[in-house]
Amino acid sequence: MPVMALAVQAMKSATQQFAEEFRAAASGQGTAPVGEPHAHAWTALVMNAVTTTALEDPHLKLLSAHGSAMKTPDHILPRIHVCKVKIEKGHVKVYLATKSSPDCLAPAGAAIAHLLKQGGKEEQVQAPRRLVYSAACI
Repeated sequence: MPVMALAVQAMKSATQQFAEEFRAAASGQGTAPVGEPHAHAWTALVMNAVTTTALEDPHLKLLSAHGSAMKTPDHILPRIHVCKVKIEKGHVKVYLATKSSPDCLAPAGAAIAHLLKQGGKEEQVQAPRRLVYSAACI
């Protein structure tokens, strides 16, 4: 997946902002961010997908509804277990792992469709325990 893909940049920016806020809170200069870094990366991925017109209508509607329902990172945490961007030597991997229920698998599939439109290639990888679905978009 291209390093400069908009989805990659949005996810990277969200996790960097989370880390900065967390460090600031640890040094007593603010409050800690809510949730976990992967919830913020997922939110950035969904918002990036919704604001582009590259997605086909069913995926766009699905992610729009999902984005509206997931108001805070606390709503995301029980559903999305992994949403991580890893950049090594100019090569990007985006890892997603979700709960196995349809309300999680469908948005994950739509998010993967969005990543594929931006130059990714889907590869199934070993899911963490307790999870049925996991994918790496490369």
